[in-house]
Amino acid sequence: MQRRFNTAGPCIADRHDMIPAERRLPEAPALIEQMGYFAIHAPPRTGKTTALRALAEALTSSGRYAAVAFSYESGAPYGDDIALAHGALLTSLRLRA
Repeated sequence: MQRRFNTAGPCIADRHDMIPAERRLPEAPALIEQMGYFAIHAPPRTGKTTALRALAEALTSSGRYAAVAFSYESGAPYGDDIALAHGALLTSLRLRA
């Protein structure tokens, strides 16, 4: 299959032309090692999800971590009902673990 430029969602390295995702978050592994936090904030379609997926894969393949990816969007339908939103988030996490 010929590689192409993707504009529709997360990139897959062997299918899409892209900058290697590992280069986008060079500080993240050190922050994780120090049990630090970081946030990724950028406009739509700039590679946030792709970079996080690559980071999760690298962390898991290192054998030191078990990275689980899930979206906070699963809690969005519950608005200000924190208990229901929390339950939806935990269910989402449980299904992906």
